[in-house]
Amino acid sequence: MTGAIFALTANMVVALLFAATYLVLSASKVARRGIRWFAASYIIGAATPASEFLVRATSYPEIFVATSFASFSLSFHVMAHGLAVYYGTALPRWLLPASFVLSLVVRAAIWGGPRNTMPYELIYQVPFAWGVGLCAVVIARAAWRRPIGRLLVAMFAVLSLHFFVKPFVAVALGTGATAKDYVASPYAMFSQALSGILLIGTGLALLLVVVHDMLDAVRLDADVDGLSGLSNRRAF
Repeated sequence: MTGAIFALTANMVVALLFAATYLVLSASKVARRGIRWFAASYIIGAATPASEFLVRATSYPEIFVATSFASFSLSFHVMAHGLAVYYGTALPRWLLPASFVLSLVVRAAIWGGPRNTMPYELIYQVPFAWGVGLCAVVIARAAWRRPIGRLLVAMFAVLSLHFFVKPFVAVALGTGATAKDYVASPYAMFSQALSGILLIGTGLALLLVVVHDMLDAVRLDADVDGLSGLSNRRAF
């Protein structure tokens, strides 16, 4: 149980650090729109490990079982929106809200279902895989021609696919008889560690893209006359 609690704590702290980093970057004059949505995504995501702590610490675990799932799903949908804003990619206005609501409907449909069975565990993970997959599609549409864009697509794709691996491990190791037993289950440490590593890796790849784009904007600003739009003496 100690290992799982450590992983939950680490995931929450890392999410908040990413959020703080994006908020600082968004204050730059060369920052693109959308970066604050990245920060919002990580702030919302930090509520997931916090909720899992509260599942065990309170007498009303059902509330925090719901907020754990909802915050995790919402964080990916907010990230997809942020990426669409960042890359200037138009998405149907209904798509992300409808997708998020559908994820909640799916979770409600298996509420109280038999844990540690393949149908339950697979259905539980599918909304997360879908949400991350939307992020990968948004990036692929806008930045596939750039090597750094393909790297980011690959990171989000791997993150999405790992949610299809987790049900098999959950059934093999066991997730606990109840939500309160989850943190002490053999599966908890695996789940938190694997997802944490992949989320950090994806977050660092996205941060690399943002910083790279900001440096390009700084170079362009230094080499182009702001009034005429022509290359200045430094550029020549």
